[in-house]
Amino acid sequence: MWNTLNSKIILNWEQVKALENESEVTGYKVLYKKNRHSRPNVMETNTTSVELALPTDEDYIIQIKPFGEGGEGSSSKQFTIPRIPGPNAVGSASKVSTLSALSTIALSFTARTSL
Repeated sequence: MWNTLNSKIILNWEQVKALENESEVTGYKVLYKKNRHSRPNVMETNTTSVELALPTDEDYIIQIKPFGEGGEGSSSKQFTIPRIPGPNAVGSASKVSTLSALSTIALSFTARTSL
């Protein structure tokens, strides 16, 4: 689910649990970029939630990737936060993306915009 408030987007997801043959997940990389740009910004966190300040003038493409002592895991599928057309726009989205053959991550979004 997402809403917008002051161009901030809050992403929440379920913790990825490592399999017996995998190292423990110690954090996540959130990769985000404007739809027309090729190089993403990267934010690292050790929690399952981040708040991003994203201008509402363009679509944003976002991916989440777990990491641990053994390296990085597979990225979630890319998802798009659409450009917000008006000051009180509200929308919702929920997506489950496979991060590895046996691990999944559920993503939910909250963003609010008030002008």
